[in-house]
Amino acid sequence: MTSAAAPETRNAEANAEAAPVLARQAAGTPTRQARALDAEAVAAIRGALNGTVEDDLRIAVTMALVSVLSDGGLRRSEAAALAWDDVERQADGSGRVTIRQSKTDAEGEGAVVAITARAMANLQVAFLRGNRVGKVFGIGPQQIARRIKAAARKAGLGDGFSGHSGRVGTAIRMTRAGAPTVAVMRQGRWASARMVARYTRKEAASLQARRLRTRTRARLWPGVGAPTRSRRSRRSLPYPARSERRREAAP
Repeated sequence: MTSAAAPETRNAEANAEAAPVLARQAAGTPTRQARALDAEAVAAIRGALNGTVEDDLRIAVTMALVSVLSDGGLRRSEAAALAWDDVERQADGSGRVTIRQSKTDAEGEGAVVAITARAMANLQVAFLRGNRVGKVFGIGPQQIARRIKAAARKAGLGDGFSGHSGRVGTAIRMTRAGAPTVAVMRQGRWASARMVARYTRKEAASLQARRLRTRTRARLWPGVGAPTRSRRSRRSLPYPARSERRREAAP
C-alpha cells in the first residue's frame, strides 16, 4: 500500500479534481454529471453483450472494461494505461489493480484498488480470447469513452454515459452499500469528500425522501407498524375500565 500523502499534496490533488467543476460553476454553466455505471447498468450491458454476433475479443474487452471501471473507479486515462502486470488475482477470486500514476497523483506514488471476482472473470475471458500482451484493454482514452457510450446504447440505457461513468458508478455503488465516505474516497482516489458528495447527491436526496416518507407515515398513521397493546397495558390507560363504567351507570 502507498504511504499517506503530505497535506500540500492532498490539497493539490483535491484542487485538480475539482477544478473543471469549479470553472463551469464560475462561468455559469450547469454541471452535467455523467450517468453512472452502477450495478444495474453493468447488468444491463452484460445481458446485451452476451450472445451478440460480433467479434468475441471486442465483446470480452468491452465487458471487462465496463466491470473494471465500475468496480475500481478508474479514469479513462488510467484504464488506457493499465497493463497485465498491474492486475493481481487474490485467493478469493477478487483482484487488486495497481494504478501507477494518474492526473491527481503529482508524486507518482500510485495506488491499489480492489475489483470484484466478477470483474476478474471478465478480465480472464479477455486474456484468453487473445488480448495477452501489453495493455489490458489495448485502446486509448477516447476509444474507451466511445466504447462505454456504445455499450450503454446497445443495452437500451440511452445517452449520458461517458468515460467518467465508472467513477460515478463506484461512488454510488459503495454509498448504497453503506460504505463510509472515507472508504469511497480511498477506492476512487478522491482527496476531497466534495467530489464524493457531488456524485452521490441524488442518492443522498433519495435517502432523505425515504426518511421523510417514514416520518410522515408515522404521524398520519401512528398505529401502523406499532405493537398491539396487550390487555394488561389497556388496563393501565387513564380511562375507566368497562366494569367500572357499568357500576357507575347502575342506579
